[in-house]
Amino acid sequence: MSGGLRGGKLASLTGRPARWIGVVTVVSIGLLIWWWPGLTSDPGEVDVELVIGDGLAVADQSIDRRLREEGFMISRTRRPVDWCSVPEALGDMRSESTRLVVWAEATADCDLRDAVDRVVEQARGRRVIVVVLPFDGPMIADAVVGRDIVTVDTIRLLGEPGQTMECVWWEDCPATGTIEPWIDGELGPVGGERVARMIVTATL
Repeated sequence: MSGGLRGGKLASLTGRPARWIGVVTVVSIGLLIWWWPGLTSDPGEVDVELVIGDGLAVADQSIDRRLREEGFMISRTRRPVDWCSVPEALGDMRSESTRLVVWAEATADCDLRDAVDRVVEQARGRRVIVVVLPFDGPMIADAVVGRDIVTVDTIRLLGEPGQTMECVWWEDCPATGTIEPWIDGELGPVGGERVARMIVTATL
């Protein structure tokens, strides 16, 4: 009897390393499949150009991470001061990029329709994705009407500045069931992550 027990324990102990090796192998294969598009892309290739002003800088890391998780290679131009400086920033674009993500401040002294026309012209067939933040008001939406542009209307997940929103599935939600995308009227890290995910959806 004792010999049988010892034999069973020995088999159990010797079987554990093999079991752990199997688990590690499965996890490793899963991670490799997940990261494969990014690992196999030519480091010199760029899929997505980001032309993003300071007002959305809080989302920079989230945008970069989420796009790379989807296998996109990214590049950033200089930060535009406002929409009228976006065409100048586009001089930094890589020739092989296929998508252009833009957010810049809409200022009263900038002719937005003219700026948008120049951006579309310089995009030369790239998909143009324009991010519209709640405080941009209707100015940007009006400027892109009738143009071949994808708009990312963020108000549905951000609300107005200072507004509390219901949690979404990927967030660590407090007991209240609500979360604050804004901090003192400015976009916070939670809001930045939400914007990043909306940008990725529009980019796919």
